[in-house]
Amino acid sequence: MTLRSMEIFEAVARHMNMSRAADELHIAQPTISQAIREIENEYQVLLFNRIGKKLYITEEGLRLLDYTKQILSLTGAMDEEMNALALSPHFSVGATITIGQSVLAPGLRRFKAENPAVSVSVLVDNTAVIEENLLTGKLDFALVEGQIKHKDILSRPLIEDRLVLVCHKDHPLSARSRVCLKDVVGYPFLVREGGSGTRELFEKELERHRAHIHIAWTSHSFGSIISALMENLGVSVLSQLIARPYVQSGQLCQIELCDMELSRSFSLVHHKSKYLTQPMKALIEVFSGAEHG
Repeated sequence: MTLRSMEIFEAVARHMNMSRAADELHIAQPTISQAIREIENEYQVLLFNRIGKKLYITEEGLRLLDYTKQILSLTGAMDEEMNALALSPHFSVGATITIGQSVLAPGLRRFKAENPAVSVSVLVDNTAVIEENLLTGKLDFALVEGQIKHKDILSRPLIEDRLVLVCHKDHPLSARSRVCLKDVVGYPFLVREGGSGTRELFEKELERHRAHIHIAWTSHSFGSIISALMENLGVSVLSQLIARPYVQSGQLCQIELCDMELSRSFSLVHHKSKYLTQPMKALIEVFSGAEHG
């Protein structure tokens, strides 16, 4: 039984007259009669008793009518809601912590200024949580600093970044613009938690150089690392996008680690079956220019 058949059956039951139902639905009366016969044949029941020129709905017809009204009501509600969503589209975006701390909010602000009718929900968490939400469809797409290796997740580089050494303006290293790893291993380091993309890249380079550092502070939060840097409690290796505002304001100093390969890309990731709508693509375009912002 199709939705169109339901509409025909409901109209006939409401009017108890096939001619009036045909007029309302703007179709020929023989089409109405045929549709009712097809429903009766499909379910092997009689929907209407035909006495003279009048119709009388049967008990079976009343039971079908109850279901039909519920289904048509839900269909109408569905159409209204989906049309409303088309006028005020919504999508969800995820970001790992470095990206959430740097490019996410400014990018969303620029996007909302140009797309005020679009609603965007945000999840900032570690890569594992972001991956799980992509796989379950709770996120439409995300930006990550680490690698997602699940076969159902597509990934492409979007934003160029690099890690830089950061210290307080009164730190002994602050007067230098470039240093080698051997110059800094003796200082206490303030680092991200294990498993973060930032720490993973730095540790790979330490391993390549067979170097060891003294970790004085480990945190999930860049805020606490920045606060510790402000108190001159050590040095840290951070995304240049995180460090930029503090360096530009003169609160912290940025130093290049000249013998370490610390360049990387933030990647756009989404499920392979996800259709990216035009508003989603517009936000991705905003993010793609973040490193120049």
